[in-house]
Amino acid sequence: MAKLAPGCYTTGVEEKQDDESWDAYIERQDALYDKLTEKSNSLPEGEVVGAFIRFQIADGYANYVVTKVKPLTLQYVRLGDGYQVAAAHIRGLRKSDILEMVRREKNLTSIFGRKPKTV
Repeated sequence: MAKLAPGCYTTGVEEKQDDESWDAYIERQDALYDKLTEKSNSLPEGEVVGAFIRFQIADGYANYVVTKVKPLTLQYVRLGDGYQVAAAHIRGLRKSDILEMVRREKNLTSIFGRKPKTV
């Protein structure tokens, strides 16, 4: 059974700066998305720490990174619209679920290339 780590996974792109254009802010978020996806897709077989997990919510995604394997712990990543799933959903995840989600993401990327932008 997984745990949800408190707080937000610190990324440096959580908030739009007052003097920043929306295009620049989205570019920063896209760069973070690419970095997290690349790290996740390059994990060795069976490894889950560093896996970038996304859940479809409404018109966007709830984003999480696996931070520990024992106990399995995910931490929220604020990207795009900032959607989150219920903590009960996270608690129901197992390592095998995470591995399957990473496998699917790798397969989709190999077929279709990069996923759409974060917004």
